[in-house]
This record gives sequence, C-alpha cells and structure tokens, in this order.
Amino acid sequence: MTQGDGPFIRLIRWIAIFTAVVIAVGPPALYLYFGYLRANGELTGEAKFKARQIVRLIQTNPDYWQFESTRIGAMIEDGDEHAPDDFHRVVLNDGTVVVQRPSVQPEYLWPKVHVVRELTDYGKPVARLEIVHTLEPLVKQSAIVAAFSLLSSIFVYWAFRMVPMRMLSGAWERITYLATHDVLTDLPNRTLFIERLGKVLRKGRRPSNAVAVYAFDLDFFKDINDTLGHAAGDQLLHQAARRMKECLREEDLLARLGGDEFAACQIGVHDPRQAAATAERLIAAFKKPFDLAGTEAFVGVSIGIAICTKDCQVRPSLLLNSADLALYKSKQNGRNTFHFFEEEMNTELRRRKSLEAGLRKALTNEDLRLEYQPQVELSTQKITGFEALARWQHPDMGEIPPSQFIPIAEASGMMRPLTEWILHKACHDAASWGDLRIAVNLAPSLFQQTGLTGIVSKALEESGLPPERLEVEITEDNLIGDTERTLTILRELKEMGVQIAMDDFGTGFSSLGYLRQFPFDKIKIDRSFIHDIGDEADADAIVRAIISMGHALKMGVIAEGVETLEQASILLAEGCEQVQGFLYGRPMPKRDIETLLTALHTIRGDADQSKRNAG
Repeated sequence: MTQGDGPFIRLIRWIAIFTAVVIAVGPPALYLYFGYLRANGELTGEAKFKARQIVRLIQTNPDYWQFESTRIGAMIEDGDEHAPDDFHRVVLNDGTVVVQRPSVQPEYLWPKVHVVRELTDYGKPVARLEIVHTLEPLVKQSAIVAAFSLLSSIFVYWAFRMVPMRMLSGAWERITYLATHDVLTDLPNRTLFIERLGKVLRKGRRPSNAVAVYAFDLDFFKDINDTLGHAAGDQLLHQAARRMKECLREEDLLARLGGDEFAACQIGVHDPRQAAATAERLIAAFKKPFDLAGTEAFVGVSIGIAICTKDCQVRPSLLLNSADLALYKSKQNGRNTFHFFEEEMNTELRRRKSLEAGLRKALTNEDLRLEYQPQVELSTQKITGFEALARWQHPDMGEIPPSQFIPIAEASGMMRPLTEWILHKACHDAASWGDLRIAVNLAPSLFQQTGLTGIVSKALEESGLPPERLEVEITEDNLIGDTERTLTILRELKEMGVQIAMDDFGTGFSSLGYLRQFPFDKIKIDRSFIHDIGDEADADAIVRAIISMGHALKMGVIAEGVETLEQASILLAEGCEQVQGFLYGRPMPKRDIETLLTALHTIRGDADQSKRNAG
C-alpha cells in the first residue's frame, strides 16, 4: 500500500484479500469436512449393522470366526474384486483376534476413519468390532476442488484489484485533489499551502535559504463582482492566478486561500530586496487591463511579505498571519503596494485582540454610553433632532473612538448586539424629547443578516417612540453586494414609517444610481466637502450640485461637519435645510441634552409670553 492510499482503497484491498482467501480455502475445506462427516456416518451405520449380524451368527454358529477370516483372506489373495476395501477385525475381550479382514494396506495411514463397536452376547460384552476406512479418494477429490478454488480466488482477487480498485483509486485521487486544491484556478488551497509550508519550515534552513511568504489581495475585486457579475469575477481570478504564476519561479508555491486572497511561498530568498523585486513584478503585471468577455477591467494587487530566516522558529499559520498583517498595512496605505511584516504590526494585532475582548465585556456589562449631537434647521436655527453616537471608556486604555471599535465590532460579529443596544437606548432616551427625531447609523453587515426589521420594530415598540421620529442612516457600503436584499429591507423599514437617510453622500462610486433605485428621505453631505467650501471652488460646486439634486428628487439635505459661521452661511445661501457640527453643538450625554431642551423650552416660552404681552 502506498502512503497516499485513502481508507476506502485500503478497505477494498483488505476485502479483496479476505474474499480471495475465503474462496481459496473455504470450498475445499468444506468439501473435505462434509466428506469426512459422510464417510464417518456411513461407517458408523455399517458397524452397527455388522455388529448385530455378527452377534446373531455367533449365537447360531460358533465356528463363524475362523470361517469368515479364512474366506476373506482367500478373496484378497485371489484378487477378488468383491473383497472388502476396508480393514476390520473382531477382537475378543481377552485380546484374541478372531476375525481380521486384511486389505491391500493392512494399516491405513492418515487420512482414515476409525470406528469401534462393542459386540454383546445376551447383553454381556464379548468382543469389539473395529472398522477403519481410508479417506484417500476424498482427499484427492478435495485437492481437485482446491485447485479450482485457488484459480477462482486468483481471478476474484484480480477482479477486485483491477476493476473497483482502479475506479476507486481514480475517485480517491479526485477527492483528495478537490480537498486540497481550488477548482477555479487549479491552485493549492489554504490546507495544502499550510501543510507544504510546514514541511519547508521543518527542513532546516541555511542563511541563504530564507523563506518568504507573500499574501496577495486583489484591489476592488468586489466592485467587479457587483458590476459585471460573478462569472466575470471568476474569469478575473483565473487570469490573476496565471499572471501571478508568470511572476514567480517554477519551484515557488502559489495558492488561493479563498475569495480574492492568494498566498505564495518562496525558498532561497537571499535578501529582502529580492522579495521586494518579486512584489514589484507582481504589481507591474496587474497594471495591464484584464479582458473579461470583451470588457476591460483594471484591478490592482496589495501584497504583504513575511520572511523567515535560519533563526526563525514559527508555525506556518503564524508566518502566513504575519504576511496577512503586512497585507492589511498595504491596503490601509492606498492599495496596489507592498509592505514587509514588522513587529509593531503584532503589537497592533494584540491591541486589537485586547479591544475585542474589552468590547465584548463592555457589551455584557453595559459599559458603553450614547452621546447625541444636535441637528439644526438653518432657516429657523431650531433643533430638529439628534444623531446617536456610541462612546466607549475603556478601563485601561481610556476613551476609544468609534473609528477604532466599530471596525472591530464589524470584524468580530459584535455589530448586531451593539446595534441592538444602540437602537434600544437611543429610542428609549428620545421618547420623551417631544417631536424631535433621533438618527441611528446601521452598519453594512446588518443587511447581510436576517431580522434587522425585527430589531428596529422591537426597539420602537418597547420604547414607545413613533416610527416617524426614528431615522436610520446608511452609507453606500450598505448597498454594495446584495443590493436587492438591502433595498428590500429599506422598503420594509419605510413601510413601518421609519425615515431613511444616505450618509456620507458623494464619497462612493454609485451614489447617484442608488438614489434612483430607492427614494431616500434625506441625503447627508459628507464632512470632507463641507470642510473645503468657501476655500475651494470645486468643493462649492459639489455641495451646490448635491443640494440641487436633493431638491429635484424631493429629498431633504443635511450637511455634517459644520464648524464655522461662513460654512453655515454658504449652506443657507445654497438652500441646505439642515446642518450638524461643532458650530451648533458637540455630542452630549442624555442629561445635557435634556438640560438643553428644558432651557430652550423655557426661552421659547418666555419669548412667546413676551409676544403676547406686547400684543
């Protein structure tokens, strides 16, 4: 058996051996056994019959012993064909042999059947009858059966080996290949890559034989899938794998880990500059367009590199993880570039793991809090609502901004419980704030799960907040991917009476297209455009265009990040209805919001009273 044989093949081989042995040994053994039983039974019956016959003869003719012995002996000497072919004798109790029938072989060798029967005279034992019969014919016949059985067993063994084994071997090889390779690109998968990388790392390396591990990720691959379809995405992956192979040496190992993630292992890297040169070749190769069924597509590649030298003692999975961390750095720094792994990345990873554990604990212990930033109507300067913003005071690390813990919640699967908590808390707090609206952000991952509308409905029901006072904000990222599913969920929320706003408008690639597919209640101009209005003409033009488009589509427009009176004035002049930013208030806890609302109510009441008095 070869080392690569699978359990099914080994099982079939053992079955073939067992079946062949049974066929070779079973029939002749059974033939011999049952032949022996038959011969023994016949001889026992013969002995019983002759014993009765001899006793009767003894009683009527005492000279029978001598006569019978003489007669049988004469028949044998004369070659009479009727002479008995067995050997039997009658022995008196005193040991005297009174009748003995000799045969051609007086003392049979094995195999033989030997039967002894007592002779009685009026119930008293007087002698014994011994009969021995040869089994030589039975053995000869059994040998013939054994020969045929042996030939049959050889044929059966050959049939098992040559027919099912050949098919099973091919099937097992195919199963093994599918379990260790990617069907689309014919490259090894993650399992086989880790296994082979482990063998390389265990071989013992010289300084000149350092191992470099590359982690690849295609830039904007998801956009290709979403715009051109999955078939085009598959073509892209196949062509990308071919380009990567062309940039690597024949002895290098390239694997597809899943999705648009690839990895490579390269032995004999004498210098980091050699690995850098390989990465640069790969990046250059991806600058050429891909032909996807007649459509040109441009996709870059981000690369992370981890090098293991002679003194490096690391598990293959950790080495690949180091390359992944370097890849993450490349994607953060603009994509289409490469980075080497640095120990600081491990420090960052440990910090992320610590934050993840802390966030889980904070959700359980309700250590998070909400702050609310006012949204103001420009024409009247009145507060129309608030945006709920999550805050986290870590016991050891201090204040952790949302820009850090929200991505961790997304990556670790905590976004759903975090959103449930935010929705319930925000709706409950805002229920007593008159007719003011409360805005809550919904993460993209929530739209890929079931039950989002149920979460919103439950929060409204338990808090008593009217649906029209809840506004959910989504970004374009929510719509990338399964757009139909997302739009269906948004329509369900809108049917409930919930208001829908598109956040960070203008920063995506297809915002205008999405506005045509779904009637948003409001669009929110991203702070990056507001920051530059009044200073840069293109920012002014973009803001003006967004406001005009919003009005044309009968959607409200709100600008976030308003920090100066000049920005507010420009927005008011352009027709923007609402603003949000530090100029009108920083995010505040619930108690400060309620103090502010009480003060505004008092001021408004005094102003109304003054008007009535003046009237």
